[in-house]
Amino acid sequence: MKREINVIIMFFIICFLSANTDVNKNFQFNHNDHLYIGESKQPYVLMSHKDLIVKINANKEREIIYENLQRSAGINNTRNTLLRLYFNQDQPGFVILDENNVFGDHDAIWINETTAEISVPEGIYKICTHFYVDSFWRLVINSDVDLTSGGVVEVFIEHNQACYLLEHNGVDIYNEPFDISDKYYANFRFHFLEHPFFLGFINFTNRMFTSGFSEDIVFVAGELKHDEDSIYITQHGPFLEIDSDLSFSNESVEYSQQQLTLDIPASIANPKIALANMYWSDTGEGFFFYWGICVENYLLECNDDQWIADLYMMNNVYTATGNTTEICVCSLEDELFIDNYFTSPFHCIDGSIGSFLNFVPTIVDYLSPDGEQLFFGQSPLFIKSFHTYDDNLFCPYISIYGYNNEARDDDRRNSLFSLFDANGYLFAEGELPDLWDFYLPPDEYTLVVENTNFSLKGLDGTSRLINVFDSSLEMPNPPYINAFQIRNEDGKPVNQLGHNESSSLLISIADSELIGNEYVYFPVITDSVKAFYKEHYAETWSELDVEFIHDYDDYHTWTFGKVFSADLSDLTAIDSVAYDLKISTKDVEENYTVFTLEPAFTVGDFDATSISDNEIILENYQLSHYPNPFNPSTTISFSVTQTSSFVTLEIYNLKGQKVKTLVNERLDSGLHSYTWHGNDNSGKAVSSGIYFYRLKTGNGKFTSTKKMILMK
Repeated sequence: MKREINVIIMFFIICFLSANTDVNKNFQFNHNDHLYIGESKQPYVLMSHKDLIVKINANKEREIIYENLQRSAGINNTRNTLLRLYFNQDQPGFVILDENNVFGDHDAIWINETTAEISVPEGIYKICTHFYVDSFWRLVINSDVDLTSGGVVEVFIEHNQACYLLEHNGVDIYNEPFDISDKYYANFRFHFLEHPFFLGFINFTNRMFTSGFSEDIVFVAGELKHDEDSIYITQHGPFLEIDSDLSFSNESVEYSQQQLTLDIPASIANPKIALANMYWSDTGEGFFFYWGICVENYLLECNDDQWIADLYMMNNVYTATGNTTEICVCSLEDELFIDNYFTSPFHCIDGSIGSFLNFVPTIVDYLSPDGEQLFFGQSPLFIKSFHTYDDNLFCPYISIYGYNNEARDDDRRNSLFSLFDANGYLFAEGELPDLWDFYLPPDEYTLVVENTNFSLKGLDGTSRLINVFDSSLEMPNPPYINAFQIRNEDGKPVNQLGHNESSSLLISIADSELIGNEYVYFPVITDSVKAFYKEHYAETWSELDVEFIHDYDDYHTWTFGKVFSADLSDLTAIDSVAYDLKISTKDVEENYTVFTLEPAFTVGDFDATSISDNEIILENYQLSHYPNPFNPSTTISFSVTQTSSFVTLEIYNLKGQKVKTLVNERLDSGLHSYTWHGNDNSGKAVSSGIYFYRLKTGNGKFTSTKKMILMK
């Protein structure tokens, strides 16, 4: 039974964070490789403090830009024009912009319900006003309003200036007459090509009205249609130079298809599927706004375990603005809509559909070919953190993501934190959502975030993030992981690899600080990035060879930072095994981060669900060998603590071929040692190289594997 819910607006707007910072703070920029990301990418930082806007360059020189005035997006230091706007409707929304500045109705002083005043620098502006009249949006765009003379300029705007009809008509995706219904809606979007701003309107009808406008403004329409197991996303436009009535429909549209599988976490009660028709807009510097909406009738029923649907999307043919979709697994509790996890917005590029935040894919993004399947809601999980400080208040932004890049809000609520000071004393602990606005006296701290809310092939999982940082430093934020994926030989993110399958670990690590209202990007120390692996339940970590791939130094790509890869192919030479992974890195300030995932992935047909309680636990083996490297022989030792257990000890080469069986019998408890003389089962000597020895117990589901080197 569907519950009554009002319209639910989901804002997924990815935008700059803001913080008030004392302008007298002694910033020291001692590193030559700093890159300042600002509106014009100049080497300065704009800071806000109460009603001041201050520009600070790398030499710590300060210049007051605005005083006692609202900030605009530019750095003009005069606001000598008073613009007075008269409307024929109470307080409509409006935006005023030129190539350097953006002002909105929230910046204005309302003299009365229909008159607003706002101070702006001299320039040639566009004024965009949106009215809601008679169940229709009416958009009025006054282009090229001359405000170069100073003084007071008066402009009269009436909603009936929106005289051109934009209408979606014709047939829908099923070749039926277009009709807005509880499972169908259209949206209408306007984007300014040379400025990071857009206007968006959600219509529950198929029409709106607008005034004429020039070619520097783009109009895009989109629609969403769904049934119980399929979703269609269609984009119309872009349309330029609208100066007459415009009709559009989706006849003869070609779609790319992707099958989606969403596993529902057991912690979600009464699960629903929420669909959001997402609008994206390029802000002009490679950064993107996303904005979405879902409503009561877009909540779909699903079972308690899994939801499968087909997604049909048009290729994104325009590079500045468009429509996409996002899917959220949610629950309804006491009439409240609660996010549990949601995918990143989907995009379709050249016939492949992917789920990622930035429109232009980078190396850490995955696009699934047409007709394949994307999985969400599955383990494992990785934890991403970013810290900000304001007057010693600790504000960590910590998110938990699934391996296919979905945001796991439910897992964030089910995670715990512990915060320790430099002496190892517990400073605070609790549930992760409670970690906010802690006052931290200057000191070194260790933050531990842990999630145990997943399992992988019958093994209970633990995802753990450790941040060590010094809050007394100028730049206290530790480096953080932007992306973490295990890739199979097809380049697809997975949590299970095939036996002898080529595979890799892909990670993106960055370090940045929020200084004033701008991000400062500090390149991570490349040599500090380390990756380790071990078999699940083993105690000793082995290091992987990490290769630096590329440096995305633009924060606007979202997956920015240094991208690294490590080859995991050798680990798949042994079948039926589970592996843990660990990533560590530090920055120039000696802050560091360690992330562990146990287990991270499995190989072959590993499945621990059938292991009985009386099986031997691998940690009891204490498996080792000596010497290594060896010639001509090495001794392998292990300890068994359970009486009369069936054990096999086998040698494998790099191809996964069994070379020698040393043990295949039932053993009593105690210490056991066996010597391998570098020969195969026929007694023939093997060649030099890398070999694996694997200890297996009981039904073969628990194994322990280690590597050794034969040198002749």
